[in-house]
Amino acid sequence: MAYYNIVKRPRADGVIRYRCTVGIKESGKHLHRETKTFGKMAQAKSWGSKRAAELEENGIPSNDDATDVTVRELIYKYLYDPNLGGKAGRTKVYVLNMLKLGSQLKKWHKLPGIVHSMYYGRSTQNCTRNHYTRSSINSCSKKLNDLRGR
Repeated sequence: MAYYNIVKRPRADGVIRYRCTVGIKESGKHLHRETKTFGKMAQAKSWGSKRAAELEENGIPSNDDATDVTVRELIYKYLYDPNLGGKAGRTKVYVLNMLKLGSQLKKWHKLPGIVHSMYYGRSTQNCTRNHYTRSSINSCSKKLNDLRGR
């Protein structure tokens, strides 16, 4: 059964915000949970009741569409979303563009779910020569190889 809960949250500047949590709980375990914050209590109640009704009617949303997304598409969406990559710094944008265009990325068609590690680490020639970038790529490489069972 779907439910919603609203919590009053004062911010540091004194403005009151309302966090609405909508979810489905079964046998004491959370099966699905969503949270959204609003400036007015009425907006939070409205969204909570509508979203709870949608969850009751349609059930838990599936993640089937997430398994068909390639890493290249994820990078593209990140870079061109003004709320995410639009705030990224120059170095991060450069590295992501190099990864997007790099030959190593063509080997990754689909990953088992969304994984934040985005590089094999076997070759750094398509990446910047910054040692911070290389070390982060190597650590991502280790995580990805662990996920792949190597």
